[in-house]
Amino acid sequence: VWRKLEESVLKEEEPADAFEEFVGARTKAKRGFTLRELIERVEQLAEQAKVRRQTYDATSYEAIASKLERLEATGLFDKDRILSVDELLVPGRVSVIDVSDASDTVKNIVISWLLLKIFSAKLRNPRAPKTLFIIEEAHTFVSKEKAEAMRTTLDMLKTIARRGRKRWLSLCFISQQPGHLPTEIFELCNTRIVHRLMSEYNLRALRETTTGVAREVWRTVPGFHVGEALLASPQLPHPVLMKVRPAKTMRARLTELR
Repeated sequence: VWRKLEESVLKEEEPADAFEEFVGARTKAKRGFTLRELIERVEQLAEQAKVRRQTYDATSYEAIASKLERLEATGLFDKDRILSVDELLVPGRVSVIDVSDASDTVKNIVISWLLLKIFSAKLRNPRAPKTLFIIEEAHTFVSKEKAEAMRTTLDMLKTIARRGRKRWLSLCFISQQPGHLPTEIFELCNTRIVHRLMSEYNLRALRETTTGVAREVWRTVPGFHVGEALLASPQLPHPVLMKVRPAKTMRARLTELR
């Protein structure tokens, strides 16, 4: 959106000067601008283009304003308090960000923002605690069917996977429907823990992307009991059938935690 805005405002000298003045004044005053202010400024440029009968520019401005308004409708911007990454990067703490009721657009924005902020914090402070970023129900965040629309998120995940390991920032994807995950996700995962799966569609996705597991072993996966799993990793000479013990810590109800 920002790139399109820059390209369009620079086509005409007067709107470009007006927009640069709008941004520059706030930069010099060390004051940012809200998304609403940006939308209003773009709408002004659209009206100015209409007066000059520059139909193409007016249409471009209106399209940009419409996209910015959709971002505004998510409720993610211009809030009084922004979540501090320092509150998340605390040794021994588990932070849960619940976006189950959010739209796909909001989910992708949240993931991209969190990954970017955490990775930047790791770059600034190499002594930051080891961090595992877990994406549960991963197929609802980055799905094969919507891979192109989620390209920014996928690119961010690739960057974190390749550059984050030496900074002790790791990724974990959890999904009950791995068949709907993009192939890029499988390429990022070295270790696989496979619990019971009944669907041939989901099993096929794992078979085709996991090396060293015999077909006879895959046939046992649909018959796994609770806690049983197949562990495949480059760190192991061969796949291992495992049984996960019940948690030793007490399970508290959500109301008790509050």
